[in-house]
Amino acid sequence: MHRRPIPRVLTKSAGKFAARVFVLVLMLGVGAVGTAYAGLTLTPTTWNVIGLDSNNVSTGPNTFPVGVRVCNTGGAAVTNVTGSFVWDSSNININLTGASTINVQTLAAGACTDIYFSVTITRTTAAYNAAR
Repeated sequence: MHRRPIPRVLTKSAGKFAARVFVLVLMLGVGAVGTAYAGLTLTPTTWNVIGLDSNNVSTGPNTFPVGVRVCNTGGAAVTNVTGSFVWDSSNININLTGASTINVQTLAAGACTDIYFSVTITRTTAAYNAAR
């Protein structure tokens, strides 16, 4: 299993009810790799700030995508790639919606795939300047 840290992954939103969301580690489980070297690269595809509308917490979106692009730069297909969303802190107003682990069965040599997780902010003024 390879563990590669990635930079903060961000999602842009208007308003001062911004909450920073961090994806600390995308854990990549790699199995059944061919004889050629398999190299995986990670690139954030979203911003690292998300938030509620500063004028009215009840309007606008409160669920945001947080993602990364995984590319196989090696010469062989890679199977059983797993992306896991990992928090390093807690905040009852900032949570993952849906699965925290996403599996990619096979990533062909030279191919890329995007992995997205949904983060939801509770519609409350307590989320003002919150971070997780």
